[in-house]
Amino acid sequence: MQRPLALVADDDDGTRLMLGEAAEQAGLAVVTVSDGRSALNVGLTTSFAVALLDVEMPGLDGLEVCHALRSSAHARTLPIIMITARDDPHSIQRAFDAGATDFISKPLNLPLIPRRLEYILRNAGLLRTLEQREAEYRTLIQSMPDAVYLVGTDGQVRRVWNDPQSGPAGAAGAEPQVPLRSLLPPAIGARAERSVALTARDGQPRTDEYSAADEDGAEHSYELRYFRCGTGEIMAMRQEVTARKHAERRIHELAFGDSLTGLPNRQAFFQQLDGELTELTELSGPVQGAPEPECVAVVVFHLTGFGRINETFGHDVGDEVLRVVAARLARCVAAVPAQPLRTVLARLDGNQFALYLRAGSAGDVAQQIAVAFAAELSNALHCGQHEFFLQASAGIALFPDHGRDATMLVKNASTAMFECRSGGSGTHAVYADVMGARALMGISLDAELRRALLHDGLHLLYQPKFNVASGRPVGAEALLRWTHPQLGAVPPGRFIPLAEQTGLILGVSAWVVRAACRQIGAWRRQGLDIPVAINLSGKDFMHGDPVQLIAGEIAAAGIPAASLEIEVTESVLVGDFERVSAGLAGLRALGCRVALDDFGTGYSSLRYLQRLPLDRLKVDRSFVTDVHRTVADGAIYEAIIALARRVGLAVTAEGVEEQAQLDWLRAQGCDEVQGFLLARPMCAADLELLLAGIAAAPDTPGVAYG
Repeated sequence: MQRPLALVADDDDGTRLMLGEAAEQAGLAVVTVSDGRSALNVGLTTSFAVALLDVEMPGLDGLEVCHALRSSAHARTLPIIMITARDDPHSIQRAFDAGATDFISKPLNLPLIPRRLEYILRNAGLLRTLEQREAEYRTLIQSMPDAVYLVGTDGQVRRVWNDPQSGPAGAAGAEPQVPLRSLLPPAIGARAERSVALTARDGQPRTDEYSAADEDGAEHSYELRYFRCGTGEIMAMRQEVTARKHAERRIHELAFGDSLTGLPNRQAFFQQLDGELTELTELSGPVQGAPEPECVAVVVFHLTGFGRINETFGHDVGDEVLRVVAARLARCVAAVPAQPLRTVLARLDGNQFALYLRAGSAGDVAQQIAVAFAAELSNALHCGQHEFFLQASAGIALFPDHGRDATMLVKNASTAMFECRSGGSGTHAVYADVMGARALMGISLDAELRRALLHDGLHLLYQPKFNVASGRPVGAEALLRWTHPQLGAVPPGRFIPLAEQTGLILGVSAWVVRAACRQIGAWRRQGLDIPVAINLSGKDFMHGDPVQLIAGEIAAAGIPAASLEIEVTESVLVGDFERVSAGLAGLRALGCRVALDDFGTGYSSLRYLQRLPLDRLKVDRSFVTDVHRTVADGAIYEAIIALARRVGLAVTAEGVEEQAQLDWLRAQGCDEVQGFLLARPMCAADLELLLAGIAAAPDTPGVAYG
């Protein structure tokens, strides 16, 4: 291994010889010269580990050689030891001013020189390592997008990296020695200095956020993080988080907003109403200055006739109708002469809206709004070339007379709304106890439904689900239908809510599970293996045992549990999340797959996606409608797909009715789709024909692209 070099420069032959021997004892190879000019030339062209220079040499003296070497990039960090017979303070200071690392006095103490050289070489190695690490850290910091400020214990900024907004003071490695607030916008300056002081005192990392506009007026969001260094100084790191804030806002809109109308969604409505009721309860008395004690009124609006618009003109027109209706309802709320203290208008789901208002005479104000909205709907709604007339039924419930929490108030307002609908006249109804049995249970229809359940008056249709990449059917959703001998086809939206309200849903669900399992078994005996998805109600989890039910039926049918997929809507999670979650976990342990249906339309809570044992998200049809037309809808759907990917869930898009929608979903990597574009709900025999036809021609595209 080649030994490091030492440069020895002295005009005295004996001294030069002794210094060379001492350097060799320290493990160095030696290059000797006898004058300053030679020392400078060889020092600038050769890499030395150390240089020993006599101060007094002919030509250039040692101090001049030392200064020249130290001024060059080649020898800037070279350890230089001055050899001098003068050890007075002035001479020593001159040596250090020239850039000397150390000095050795004459006469030489030869036994000590090797040890001294070893010490100097060790320190030089540490210095080189330190400089290398500093260069690495400097490169690392400069490659970061963050601006970095090193703030001293006195609050002055020692160094700045990556902050072009601060002008020359923010150049790479600048040492401005100014207060931190002078390098930041006024909106954050004082707060940042307080955070620096607190972090310096207790050592706890902190974070501040602020927004500032650029030269073009565009708003940017920033995050400042503070950390205490081992020296007691504070490292403040500023990162632009504009993109993240935009994403958070989009996700918040998805979780708490209705993308169709721009109103709060069901979850937001319940959360805000619960907060309002808690605040009002804590007041426990009249508000100062109010003419009478405050009250909260909850109003639930239902649009009659909307379903026909969807069925006849399609969901694009139906969505536009909902937007127009939402705007009209908002105007009615804003136009009330006696303005309430607070109002929140939301879209609950489908064609239902909800309003809560807080005022001393909330009941009277709610009735004024209901009457005004009914009058507003008496005027035609114009959507494109179409003209529509709708009716609204409103139910009103009052706090505390009709309920002391959000769930009970909305339930009773809905009861009053159904009473108004069933009455067939009037614009609204205020809840009364007698309405429960009369309106919500629907006694007559309930009896007919029970009879149909006993005598096999129900049947299942199956809507295929298609793999987006291959276009082939990969499953089907079982859809419950009821055809009454006199009433004809009873819409599921009418008898399923009735079954939920009366408790008959447990029997209905048991019938669906049994029928689906038997049909799967029949198909498997024919060689057809197609998974079937069924919907379960929240009542099944609250008052039944879906795990035991499904385990028994799949055993009786002789089918694997993986052939059955269980779908639940977001509203199911509201009643008792823990019980529903445990039930779904049991079904998944049994081997069934679990899907969250109609995602985004109700109680969209992102935390549920990690806490629930899910395999799939079924995104509501309302999100598909304009994904290929508007940037906002497309961004929301992209966020849903990305979110599902992050938590390991497959995505199924519902309500695909246009080829452009399908093309867009395929481009975004959506897993499965279903909708009228691909296949309408069909009986079991028709589905068998569909599957048989595809099996007979395995190399042809699936019907989704045929």
